[in-house]
Amino acid sequence: MKVVVFGASGRVGRLFVDGALKKNHQVTCFTRNSNNIRVKHKNLRISGGNVSDDYAVREAMRGQELAVVSLGAKDISKPHSVNADGVKRIVAAMDLFKVPRVILLGNVGLLPHASGKLQGEVSLPPFLQFVFADQRTAYETLKESGLDWVVVCPPFMPQGPQTGKYRVVVEAPLERAQSINVEDVVHFLLKEAFEAPHHNVRIGIAY
Repeated sequence: MKVVVFGASGRVGRLFVDGALKKNHQVTCFTRNSNNIRVKHKNLRISGGNVSDDYAVREAMRGQELAVVSLGAKDISKPHSVNADGVKRIVAAMDLFKVPRVILLGNVGLLPHASGKLQGEVSLPPFLQFVFADQRTAYETLKESGLDWVVVCPPFMPQGPQTGKYRVVVEAPLERAQSINVEDVVHFLLKEAFEAPHHNVRIGIAY
């Protein structure tokens, strides 16, 4: 499969790229700084650029079958729109080149709450308010896009070994969600991308 990874030099993006290449998929890394991509592989293409650049996003999307979006702001203590603006441009490029499917890495705040609201509207640490607002807009853009989308919603992601053992909920509250190692988040993302995809849903994962 041909997959483009937005945020390929981040913690999740780097591990996803490594895993996809090991499965012999063709991977395009979209990153602001190509020097941050250290891996070399015959199936790897590096596309430098910023998600605020329509042309760069379109060039990275050309010929792809799947887009994986793992974007993050440098400073989460201030209002930002890296996911909101990036997903808007990514969706437009997907429409242009008829790329059917996108996976967005969100957070547990985007999952439904028993009250009918989003979890992040009911219970959210103050330091995550701007992250939630940004990703909420990105999620709403995907819902209205007409694409085949999935939003994966983990809580806190520390470094740690891959266990392959975690809870998964689909379009439901995720109770007592404290953490999941970034390695297990990538384990799930790889399965979602290449093995057992869901369609047009939010998925919570946690230990």
